[in-house]
Amino acid sequence: MLYFALLAPLMLVFAFKGATPQPDVDGNCVVKINSEWGGACKNYGNSEDKYTAELQNDCEIAVDFMICLQNENKTWSCFYRNDFAPKETMKASVCKGTGKILKWARKAGDQNTVFLTEAEVNETYGN
Repeated sequence: MLYFALLAPLMLVFAFKGATPQPDVDGNCVVKINSEWGGACKNYGNSEDKYTAELQNDCEIAVDFMICLQNENKTWSCFYRNDFAPKETMKASVCKGTGKILKWARKAGDQNTVFLTEAEVNETYGN
């Protein structure tokens, strides 16, 4: 036990030596800054059920992200955005929504981190 206690601090030094801290690039980079109900909607005319979420990149680096908005029938409609610059904003909407959102982000251009497809989102998070 004493042997482990003496080696533990040394192991921590080697575990982090040379590691470059990476920005926290997950769903927390892209934040919802506003949302609203109602408005004109293609195929539905004016709808009180239209849900729009306005998003912003709060990280200091560009990110690729995916956001999914839940439809009234519990399916998800997903939107992708590449190279979303810091402080940039965008809106996503569904004509008949529930107000629920899912979101994922990765460092811009990171092809090693793969987003789910819309079908996989519906299979995993549907109903």
